[in-house]
This record gives sequence, C-alpha cells and structure tokens, in this order.
Amino acid sequence: SPFIVEAFIIKEVLSWLKSLAFDNDIVESDSVIIILTLSHPSSDFSELGVLLHNCLLMKNQFQHLSFCWTCQC
Repeated sequence: SPFIVEAFIIKEVLSWLKSLAFDNDIVESDSVIIILTLSHPSSDFSELGVLLHNCLLMKNQFQHLSFCWTCQC
C-alpha cells in the first residue's frame, strides 16, 4: 500500500539522518494519515503500525525531531 511505502521511506530517511549525525530535523510528508499517526501514536500491530512504531523508536535517538505534513499542491 502507499502508506507502507511512505512509512518505509520515513524509516530510511531517519536512518540516513542519524548516520550523518544530524540531530535537529524536520521530516515532511504529504501523507496526513502517516503524520497524524506519528504525532498521536497508538497500539497497532499491522505491518504499517510496526513500521511507524519503529520510526517512533528511531525518533528517540534524535535531540529534536518533528514530523510535519506538507500539502502536495
């Protein structure tokens, strides 16, 4: 699904940012569902939920990291 692809991309971006030692970042996405889920986590054991949970775990490795929705206009 497109949501799984977007979550995987965000996970890879976080890994890349951490490998470059960036510690204050904003990760943007045009998927409002993904950004809302990352901003208000809940227990979800689906494939998408597990990917997003991994993203949230990775977020804890940054001094400051935020997720932001951007309109694809």
